[in-house]
Amino acid sequence: MRDARRAGLLAAALVLAGSAAALAQPPDPRVAAARRLVTEAEQEAKALATDEDRAALRDLARAQAKLGDIAAAERTFAAIPSLPDRQNTWLARLAILGAQAARGDVAGALRAVAGLPSGYSRQQALSVVVREQAARGDAAEALRTATSAMLVAPAPHLVFAVAEGQAEAGDFAGALRTVRTLPRNPADFDSENFVALLQARTGDHAGALATARAIRSDKRFFTYGALAVLQARRGDTAAALTIARDIPETDRFQVRDLTLHGIAVVQASGGDPSGARTTAAGIKDADVQMAARAALLGAQAAHGDLAGALAAVPPASERDARRYALTRIAAAQAGRGDTAGAIVTLGGLDDADDRIAALARVGTLLVEAGALEAARYITAAIPRPDVRDRTEEKVALALARSGNPEPWLELLRKKPAAAARVSALGRAAEQVLKKPEDDLLGLRGMLPRQMRP
Repeated sequence: MRDARRAGLLAAALVLAGSAAALAQPPDPRVAAARRLVTEAEQEAKALATDEDRAALRDLARAQAKLGDIAAAERTFAAIPSLPDRQNTWLARLAILGAQAARGDVAGALRAVAGLPSGYSRQQALSVVVREQAARGDAAEALRTATSAMLVAPAPHLVFAVAEGQAEAGDFAGALRTVRTLPRNPADFDSENFVALLQARTGDHAGALATARAIRSDKRFFTYGALAVLQARRGDTAAALTIARDIPETDRFQVRDLTLHGIAVVQASGGDPSGARTTAAGIKDADVQMAARAALLGAQAAHGDLAGALAAVPPASERDARRYALTRIAAAQAGRGDTAGAIVTLGGLDDADDRIAALARVGTLLVEAGALEAARYITAAIPRPDVRDRTEEKVALALARSGNPEPWLELLRKKPAAAARVSALGRAAEQVLKKPEDDLLGLRGMLPRQMRP
């Protein structure tokens, strides 16, 4: 498929972090897993002998900061040499500032910000600090911090950083109140899109659509697509299709077709295969149509009609369509516990490379669905070592997020260079600590892959 020209579609309309965990919840196994990875990285870091190798310390410093080990992160940061690639060093600095604010040491973070050169760097750092303040539940104090830093009314980007922190903490109504303190600017897609999604998240769907329609940019169609799929998920397919029809067919990013794909997947997942097929029939682009039909066959198999799904698989002469369809059906089988049957299903692909690609994709889909044991079984069946290794890393990282870092550590020990191991361990720890991925409208899994951030 022509994924490159559609990569990131609707990302601007969908990217936001999930809700923060409640304080009363039991200890998060991810923290212990991340700490295990960081401890291993700290040991490996002792073997870094050159400045080039010590560039890996930036990944370790970020991971230490995310864990809240600020003193350790500062020590690691101090050992980072001067490097041509200053951006990654700066990201480590930002991670430490954010961690200070997240732990409540806003004064310390602001002192560090004051020592930065004035201009963009300081503004970027301030955004990180006030966002973390707001994410802790201190939105009012975060706004005061922003005001104090600017000596006048806070700059709009700082107000938005506060609102993003509130949204990250699950306070969507508060985030909406915060952004509404700013003047409206229909020409600013990013701000108006954020307002529209917050309106939808708080239940004001009519207001969200009105905001989207007022945006003076063709990017508004990204927002339309997200709102349409949300309406389908709420059970109002007619409203969803009405919104989708407002997206022009001539849009070069094919937002209309991808939106219809998303609506059809929601219908099929909800047990309306006939409606899903009707919706998918409105898709004009052949590639998107092919992906949608495959997704619908996967949903059919997931609902128990494996025979019917297999009977509708395109013939071998339609190579790509057949591979897409059998991949989705096999993923549904494995997700229901029939991993051996899934491998048999993929045997319906004549080309060996197609079978390998399909096995890897099924493994990835199972990881995304949280079916990790099934993913391990499928991944072990991949005959090509390089493809198997890449898929194993995805499975191992998901296992680490569930609290078991040992498979990941086992894979990392295969890397010959200490610097590569330190970088990989630090990045893995950051990934493990990330909150469960979600978007503001809760649409993950309801959208085609090209529409996801």
